[in-house]
Amino acid sequence: MQNDVNNKKCKQEQEVKMKKKSKEAKNKCLRKAETKAESPKKEKSAQISVEFLIIMGFAVAVTIPMLLTYYEYSRNSNIRIKTEQLYKIAREIADNAESVYYIGAPSKTTLRVYMPEGVESVEINQKKIVFKVKFYGNITEISYSSNVNLSGTIGSNQGIHNIVIEAKEGYVEISG
Repeated sequence: MQNDVNNKKCKQEQEVKMKKKSKEAKNKCLRKAETKAESPKKEKSAQISVEFLIIMGFAVAVTIPMLLTYYEYSRNSNIRIKTEQLYKIAREIADNAESVYYIGAPSKTTLRVYMPEGVESVEINQKKIVFKVKFYGNITEISYSSNVNLSGTIGSNQGIHNIVIEAKEGYVEISG
């Protein structure tokens, strides 16, 4: 009888151990399942990060050439605008100089012109008007010819200038 009691106790202990083991096994399974459930989230966030980096890289690769093109176009436009302004000033001076020269002394006229930024000097000698202009560190000469002899000086500072053109004997005096 005592053996039966001992056997029952032994069986009960084994059942308790089995239950504990099955609980541990279940817990292990649950932990594995949780880990597997978390793993796709990590993979998904990593995939999103890589896709984001690819999109940003593409955006930068497209934007930088566009900015460089814009900068170069803007720079060239500024050079063309200044050049055309200076040609216009020289053409007006030459045309008015020829007019007063052919009318004769003491005829004179006054021009009001805007001198653009970057003009280093203005030279007027014989039949030429020469502007020395600084474009992005380089000095360029812009010249315009006249049919009459010219003499005089014009200021090179930026802003509005009143240029006086006066006919003399054999030449035209320009000041401003």
